[in-house]
Amino acid sequence: MAKTTDFEDRIEDDGSPLPSLGKLRMTPGAKKLRERLSGSELKAIREAKELNAEAILDRLNRRDREGRLRVPAPDDCKLVMIFAHLRVAGASKIETGRVRDALRKNWPQLSSADVKAAQNLAEAEISAARKAEARKGEVTNVIDQNGFDALCRYGLEQLQRENSKLGHDPALYQHGSELVRVPVAPSGEARIEMLNQKSFNHVLNTQAPYRRMQGDDGHISASAPRDVAEHLFSNPALPVPALEKIVTVPTFSANGELKQSAGFDKVSGLLYLPSQGLDIPAIPRGDLTKEAQKAAAFLVDLFADFPFDGLTREEITAQRPASLVNYLALLLTPFVAPIFDDVVPAHLLTKPAPGTGASLLAEACMIIADGRAELRPPLSRNEEERRKALFSALQTQKNFLVYDNVAGEMDSATFASFLTSREWTDRVLGRSGERTVRNASATVLTGINPGFSPELQRRLSLIKLDAKMPNPGERVGFKIKGDFKSHIRAHRGEIIAACLTLVQHWINEGMPAASGKALASFERWHVTLGGILEAAGFKMFQANRKDLDAVTYVEDDPMQVLIEAWYSRARDRLDAMGMDADSGELRDLAKLEEIALPVKLSRTGEDFDFEPRAFGKYLSSMKERTFAVDGANISLVQGARSNGRTPWRLVKRKSTTAPASSPSHDIIPKADKGQAPLTPNGCNSNDDPKVVRMRQRRRARGQSSSLARMAEQTSDAVNPFAKSR
Repeated sequence: MAKTTDFEDRIEDDGSPLPSLGKLRMTPGAKKLRERLSGSELKAIREAKELNAEAILDRLNRRDREGRLRVPAPDDCKLVMIFAHLRVAGASKIETGRVRDALRKNWPQLSSADVKAAQNLAEAEISAARKAEARKGEVTNVIDQNGFDALCRYGLEQLQRENSKLGHDPALYQHGSELVRVPVAPSGEARIEMLNQKSFNHVLNTQAPYRRMQGDDGHISASAPRDVAEHLFSNPALPVPALEKIVTVPTFSANGELKQSAGFDKVSGLLYLPSQGLDIPAIPRGDLTKEAQKAAAFLVDLFADFPFDGLTREEITAQRPASLVNYLALLLTPFVAPIFDDVVPAHLLTKPAPGTGASLLAEACMIIADGRAELRPPLSRNEEERRKALFSALQTQKNFLVYDNVAGEMDSATFASFLTSREWTDRVLGRSGERTVRNASATVLTGINPGFSPELQRRLSLIKLDAKMPNPGERVGFKIKGDFKSHIRAHRGEIIAACLTLVQHWINEGMPAASGKALASFERWHVTLGGILEAAGFKMFQANRKDLDAVTYVEDDPMQVLIEAWYSRARDRLDAMGMDADSGELRDLAKLEEIALPVKLSRTGEDFDFEPRAFGKYLSSMKERTFAVDGANISLVQGARSNGRTPWRLVKRKSTTAPASSPSHDIIPKADKGQAPLTPNGCNSNDDPKVVRMRQRRRARGQSSSLARMAEQTSDAVNPFAKSR
């Protein structure tokens, strides 16, 4: 039972806030009177018990034996409380008038205006209390009636309710660190759109409509208050589902279940939006051994016109070479991405001449998995631009990111990190802070024998094409006549069914892992795709990794060239350079040998030289690194800086396969028995000085460019792609 109060009760101030009156109107006198009352007093007034006019008049007029009134003059709160009792009791105007007259008679200091203000305030507070009671259980979305907490709670509950309805795809998702939605174009193509405050407000006002008061009891629609919308948008734990990926073909979930129903699957986080008009034959149940063999033969026959590893159609059909098997792994990757749930190596489609079909193969993958092909130009050589381009590409949620016609040599820390990162973080233009998206795409590179650094080589899956003719584009005699991409589109459903059959067969067999050593950094992808292909009879998965170095060869590591040049000089008794040198000597050596180090250049007169500070930092980044030189393991060791000079030394390290007794020692040239002792610089003391000047200087392989040429290419800036020539 609700607590009630009496006008003679003592009211303690408990710090309660002033209750809201909403749109109720009061006289100016009542407003001033309300300002003098505390929240606790107004709360007590709203809880006034029912007292009729007779009971109140009896108490107001009661006197003692001397004729003095027993009730003291009422203060502001008691005066309002008296009229609140009458309002609760439903007193008539006549009864209320009698109470007013008694108050004025007994306490002449109370003016008529004071009494009327108290009556008006009491009626307003009781009316507000009754409306609040009637609104219990109603939607708390009235802006000028409900408080901030109630409005936020309403918005949160509405977003959760609207985005978890059965049979309906959510309008809001959490993707990485971002709130996103998935607009679908009239063509049926969907994309992930990261929301800003304005686009979030659109969703909020659609899913959680707010209202304003109109008149005493009416309402009109209204947009969400700005502070409420900003509070909800900033909530890191909005109750919306997590979106992993948009897929346009049936895909196997993490537990091996094939998702074939269109729409969002909360468990896997997959949003399946099938391509319009796509008809996929049903996958048989039970033992699929024979069906898997037929599916494998179908896929081999489909792509056998492409010269994988330099073989003919007949040879490809019989041998099923490594490059073909690696390509099929790329093709199957989107169908099982939730199973391995990890990063994918970049797939390199390399060729020795244009017209071999690398770009066409890449487009075929995209058409099969995404329904359309979208080739991208090569990535920028600028690392910052490259990071932004990769971040932007991931937002498209394509199964494949194909960078076509990659040329030259590539050595990029950004790209290397991208290939082994499950999530990718960058800044978004016009927004503060960093944003993170899921890296759920397979990267494909095509080009004419592009070169890659060792760090990138190990992140590649090699697909080599070689038509073994000067003009591959002039080939004839293909089994598949006409436009190959049109053929893929016409038979897309059958191709997808063949892929699904291979995967389902592997699942039926217990998901066996691939045999052999898994590819480092991509173990989950390797054992999954290798297992699927081996179960279907393919035995050459990743069997061409030994060919990567030869196929993607780049010029020698410039630091390797510098170490080799230094080591060669140190071992040459006719050369004055020893195993100890400072950065100035090494800088002169690099310039003399024309080694294109990735170091900023500075102009010295009409010539260019390595900037000393940048050169020193480059050396410091290489300290303790070990190089293989002439069968020995040589480490670059930095000494203690003294007198403005930083000494460097080459140190021989024990081989990991050498006997434990083999000591580690500095490489100091030693004199043979019967020879004169060596000087500290490694020269024989009996050598003719003229002979010293007759040595033949070593040149790094292919190093024909000058430092001036390097300066033009790098524009006095560090070039991360610079290589020794």
